[in-house]
Amino acid sequence: GLAAGMLVAGHESTVAQIEFGMLAMFRHPQQRERLVGDPSLVDKAVEEILRMYPPGAGWDGIMRYPRTDVTIAGVHIPAESKVLVGLPATSFDPRHFDDPEIFDIGRDENPHLAFSYGAHYCVGMALARLELKVVFGSIFERFPALRLAVAPEELKLRKEIITGGFEEFPVLW
Repeated sequence: GLAAGMLVAGHESTVAQIEFGMLAMFRHPQQRERLVGDPSLVDKAVEEILRMYPPGAGWDGIMRYPRTDVTIAGVHIPAESKVLVGLPATSFDPRHFDDPEIFDIGRDENPHLAFSYGAHYCVGMALARLELKVVFGSIFERFPALRLAVAPEELKLRKEIITGGFEEFPVLW
């Protein structure tokens, strides 16, 4: 019940975010070098990791039930209907992000919904951001030769858990 939810939300999701963030840095070495060269970019780097790889990104979405009839983008949704909300898709909306498919740790405007919004926002978002800033603010300085031990295509997503992440994430340094 509650204890399992706290463990998944408070630990597993952060572990998955670290893995996805590391993968992003390995796939975009110029962004990694930018961060190493300018550690003041760590806040923006964390927000970009969260935008590109929001918690639960490997999952299909979050079920919601509107209280009243609503029309969204011309589609009528009756009250109490099941609606599967795919928050990760919002991170790639060109109306809100310039070049949304590009991983850019210097992105100035980053209004992502990685931690949801409103009544369902993540109560642990401040702690998650802090943990990610600690990791990405120091890991490449401490381990400058850190790299994946396998090709990115060999990584297997964990599908049995909402937070995503990988079955294993082998690295060398």
